[in-house]
Amino acid sequence: MKKTLIRAISCFLLLATLMLCVISCTPSATLTIRFENGDDVQTYRVKLADYKEGATLYDVLKNDSRFQAEMDETTTPFLTSLCGVTPDAEKFEYISVYTSITDKSFGDAVFEEESVSYYYAAVGIAELPLVEDTVYIFRLESWS
Repeated sequence: MKKTLIRAISCFLLLATLMLCVISCTPSATLTIRFENGDDVQTYRVKLADYKEGATLYDVLKNDSRFQAEMDETTTPFLTSLCGVTPDAEKFEYISVYTSITDKSFGDAVFEEESVSYYYAAVGIAELPLVEDTVYIFRLESWS
């Protein structure tokens, strides 16, 4: 009787340990943010579990110090600096935002990478939702 009870408890503990291993090994939902400044490309993974439902790209940039994001928040927030890079107004530089989310995009795809089409974002960072497996690309560009 005692051996049967010990075996049952051992089996239960082994099963519980295996279940914990499976749960902890399950990949968490993420998205990718990439900042391109010419040949300098910085890529970051963001865990969606770190943010409340309904959070936006603005929330990530504001709360994650890795991005060193500075924003003008007098009206709709927009980036004035990212990853330590501030656009040079004399060179007509700005930070553009591209996304693969088609319903938040403007016009036709601007470019394609690894079979994913990227569109110029038609909304600001405060309206870009956090979507699993999405890549958001920020680029330092000039309109001159």
